[in-house]
Amino acid sequence: MFKKRKKINYIIFSGKVENTSIDSLGLYDKNNQRIKTIYLSQEKTFNNTLIIPSGYYSLNDNNLIKTIFLKPKSKVTAVITYI
Repeated sequence: MFKKRKKINYIIFSGKVENTSIDSLGLYDKNNQRIKTIYLSQEKTFNNTLIIPSGYYSLNDNNLIKTIFLKPKSKVTAVITYI
């Protein structure tokens, strides 16, 4: 008998933020609605599982805004360096 494969409908979003003192980032949808607060560890890393539809999103720390494309069934790693 075959096992039914579980449908993967999530995104693994992880990364590191360098040269900053911030402790979180906001993840916003195309309507500029905050959908997630991403908290950084003491080492300024993050690892989140997101259940959201494919599309463009923005990461915002109230100073810097970066646009990213996210889609289910993917693993995304980001490194954000402040100069």
